[in-house]
Amino acid sequence: MKVALLTALLLCLPTAALAASVTLTWTDASTNEMGFDIERKSVLCGASGTWGVIGGVGMNVATYKDLSVLEGGSYCFRLRAWNTVDGTPTGTKQYSAWSNEAGITVPFGVPSPPTGLGVASN
Repeated sequence: MKVALLTALLLCLPTAALAASVTLTWTDASTNEMGFDIERKSVLCGASGTWGVIGGVGMNVATYKDLSVLEGGSYCFRLRAWNTVDGTPTGTKQYSAWSNEAGITVPFGVPSPPTGLGVASN
């Protein structure tokens, strides 16, 4: 009885959120960008938080998949286009204004089915 009770209690404990992913999409409104810088903060848009660079993509790319979000987590994203003053890859970067912000609370995925079901006669 003690083992069954302990097992039941352990099954009720919360577990860590699982890794998930979200895909960002946008309209590339520039004709001379060399890439886009993408930032994220770990709160819903409108709340205060610290922005951090999570990645970037090259010219004419209008999607980014963030593989580092967690189920149940809330996130806000923004991006900006960039090029260089002289048009060379090593030139001094110049940036557009930031895009609008877009946020999401990542939904939980479908749980895995239980396994190892057994039955015994009493």
